Amino acid sequence: MKYLKELLIYIKFKLNKLLNNEKNIIKVLNNNIDKITCIDLGASYYPHKKWDFFIDSNKTNWVAVDPNEKNLKYIDNWKFKSTIIKMPKSISADGGFKDLYITNIDSGSSLLIPKLNSNSEHRESYDYYFPYKKVKIETISINELLNIYNLTNILLKLDIQGIEGDVLTSINEKNLEKIILIETEQNFNLTPTMQGTTKFYDLQKFLEDNNFEILEIETVNYSRSKSNKRGNKNIICESNVIFARSHDYVLSKGIKECFSLMGGYLSYKYYGEIFGLCEKILKHQEFKVYHPEIKKILKELK
Repeated sequence: MKYLKELLIYIKFKLNKLLNNEKNIIKVLNNNIDKITCIDLGASYYPHKKWDFFIDSNKTNWVAVDPNEKNLKYIDNWKFKSTIIKMPKSISADGGFKDLYITNIDSGSSLLIPKLNSNSEHRESYDYYFPYKKVKIETISINELLNIYNLTNILLKLDIQGIEGDVLTSINEKNLEKIILIETEQNFNLTPTMQGTTKFYDLQKFLEDNNFEILEIETVNYSRSKSNKRGNKNIICESNVIFARSHDYVLSKGIKECFSLMGGYLSYKYYGEIFGLCEKILKHQEFKVYHPEIKKILKELK
């Protein structure tokens, strides 16, 4: 049963490429992207489903990071072309020994202590968090991890239960330059269950100051309600927020960054963003040698 689920994930990735008629775009991008690294922080149970373009490329380092090693068992039956690196570790802003709060459902485990509060406890599931166990673990800092992949462009996904903002805002300038796209979970409650969660506006300002823009906010709504008549289908529990480098930024960095960002766009089906970036590349004479490749992409999108 376990292997059947993994096989179905693999088949889904393959079908998505065929159904969206992306074969020729994928070929152009694969020919022009250098080595790239996809880092999945909070990689429990299965590979990140959005990065289908990168997961099946032999130019990709796929780094799966999660403190619960048993939740990374799917990696033992890896069927994709990417080079898989399993890291059963916990990431923090500054590294060192930390308290890990292992929640009742262990995918909710966090370096922040969970505490239900009067503002949102009616929306939450007590059994998801409690009882929890506190253990002392050694963490590695986000900069220590990023230092390993200093010669590649990076996509970064974070689902680390409340410390996403703390980790992102601790990335130093040198390492931040490598990152072209970020997908991060973000809680929007006035008083989040995970104590000390970074506020979204602080994270947004930090990333916008570093030439990232918001492309999408995918909301996850609360399903729990004490009412039998009305649920909480429109009440935001958390969101997955996609930040990407601006066109002006990648054009200033070079054509390889442009192709890498287009790979990110393709993973999220942002076809209009690919089209717009391609049109801008055609206006840059320093990229003239790549114009025939860019025109192939535009032909597929028209």
